[in-house]
Amino acid sequence: FPYPDLETLSNRILYYESSRGCPFNCSYCLSSATKGVRFKSDGAFESHMLRFLEAKVMQVKFIDRTFNADPKRAMRLWQWLAAHDNGLTNFHFEITAELLREEDLIFLSQLRPGLFQFEIGIQTTMIEASEAVNRRLCFDRLKGPVSHLLKAGNLHVHLDLIAGLPYETYERFLQSFDDVYDLEPQVLQLGFLKLIKGSQIRKQTETHGYIYEDYQPYEVLQTNYIQFDQLLKLKDLEVCLECLHNSKRFNRTLKTVLSLYPRPSEFYVAFATWLREKGYFKEAIKTERWYELIWKFATTHIVSDQQDQRLALDPNLLRLHLMMDYMSSLGKAPLEWMQEPFIAGVKEAVFEIAKDDIWVEMMPHLEEISPKERVKKIRFAGFDKKMTNLLIKSGSEDFVNGTYTIHGQFGILLVDLSHKHPVSEQYPIYIFV
Repeated sequence: FPYPDLETLSNRILYYESSRGCPFNCSYCLSSATKGVRFKSDGAFESHMLRFLEAKVMQVKFIDRTFNADPKRAMRLWQWLAAHDNGLTNFHFEITAELLREEDLIFLSQLRPGLFQFEIGIQTTMIEASEAVNRRLCFDRLKGPVSHLLKAGNLHVHLDLIAGLPYETYERFLQSFDDVYDLEPQVLQLGFLKLIKGSQIRKQTETHGYIYEDYQPYEVLQTNYIQFDQLLKLKDLEVCLECLHNSKRFNRTLKTVLSLYPRPSEFYVAFATWLREKGYFKEAIKTERWYELIWKFATTHIVSDQQDQRLALDPNLLRLHLMMDYMSSLGKAPLEWMQEPFIAGVKEAVFEIAKDDIWVEMMPHLEEISPKERVKKIRFAGFDKKMTNLLIKSGSEDFVNGTYTIHGQFGILLVDLSHKHPVSEQYPIYIFV
């Protein structure tokens, strides 16, 4: 057991290996250099997991190449972990989706939200590229089980892509990006091919025209199929992807902006290019700055582009969605530029809501405290009530189904700071109109 003292590690991510080797033969992975898979015994696994659970560590991240290489064993261990759930510890697994069985999907969809986290390497949706690295995976077969996991809503699902694979051009990689992005994973990780010493693909350097760094991690810089400047563009795209989609801080905003583009990649390329041209990548972009930049991009670059009539954007709706995202993800009062001009009576209306029975319906965990104390547990902001119909059309699911009605020209956004959803990582937000 690699962790003799767990008391000092309770808030850390701890790594654990329950198997060694991989049943697959991906040519870019060192696991392909050895054959077979060896499994730790169930007894040893359970003994070690009990120590993690008793210590209430934050996350156990399994470094098994393919945790469900033996589907029956994986199910046994998942069932054991679910039966011993301490309500706090989260478990991260790297799995392959094509080995998931119907009974696996049913079981996994019933777990406590946030208990398990899955990382699934798709890498590419181009069959020729997949076969060239010995993966031989068909994206169409992966979509079903992956979509099932995502729709369950109780699991973190991370999907991976690799840029620089054989035969995949810049444009074809963007197609892979769109294919996987459209599945709506919580996280889409964009990686870049590395020619690790000892890997099979490193022996094919001349075949595919690989130029790569001569120091670790030996990342590819150019191939016969994708140029150096195109990989740099994907690097910029990766930054935007991490800070917008993967951060989970722009869910509503992205839905609004992406609706203006035929493909997700078109937005990300346009935004990343704009940031590069304006020099914003030269600065360390902090969280609050990203809200300002996407607002500036949308209200200048998109709105000013009249060549394509589909780029019709309501800036008021975008600003409202930015405010909602900011409040529900960060739990802070909105930035000044996000807010409507001050509407008299918002604060008073919030105090009235705090006294009403509807408060108990939506936030029963705060029932026992006084209205004054309740208001300390929330963040709120007013907005123009004329925006209500636009919010409904945009698909907002945040409206309160209660009897409380705000009298006046404003609606209220109210964020409950008592807890975050373990999968979406959002504070609940309610809309009163």
